[in-house]
Amino acid sequence: MGMIHLDWRRWLGAWLAALVASYVPASVAQSCFTLLALRRAGAVLTPDHWLRTIGHDLWGFAFSAHLVPYPLLLGLALAAGFVVATGLAGRLARGSPPVRPGYWLYPLAGALAVAVMLALVHRLFFGAHFFSATRTFAGQASQVAAGAIGGGVFAWLWSGTTAGRGNDH
Repeated sequence: MGMIHLDWRRWLGAWLAALVASYVPASVAQSCFTLLALRRAGAVLTPDHWLRTIGHDLWGFAFSAHLVPYPLLLGLALAAGFVVATGLAGRLARGSPPVRPGYWLYPLAGALAVAVMLALVHRLFFGAHFFSATRTFAGQASQVAAGAIGGGVFAWLWSGTTAGRGNDH
């Protein structure tokens, strides 16, 4: 079996862009689900509350988390998902008939990676919801969708630039 040649700097750049593209909507969704719960409980929230909370959470989940920064968990999950997807894409491209899965495989990998990460964190913390947005199915779906968004960015940067050379990893 031949070795797949990867431009790791470009792959890491695509992963980093995917991480940012996943983290921002995941953090904003987390803030919105929390603020909506407060509103349902009777809190009166102004647009200023919403904007300050979203800005605070974008920073806070990344740099002042109490246990583990969310981007670290998200980055590890996406990296694992994209490594598996990159290997699978290479195998599919060499198959008979060759399949170019990059544009659907990476969003799927990002979504599955986040779903697995959330399930593992939930299990490791004895059933507690480490991220308040994940208390509901809609909140979990928002985080999984953020992983799919990151996967789409990864596919665009990784597969999109290699597709013209017949190298869809």
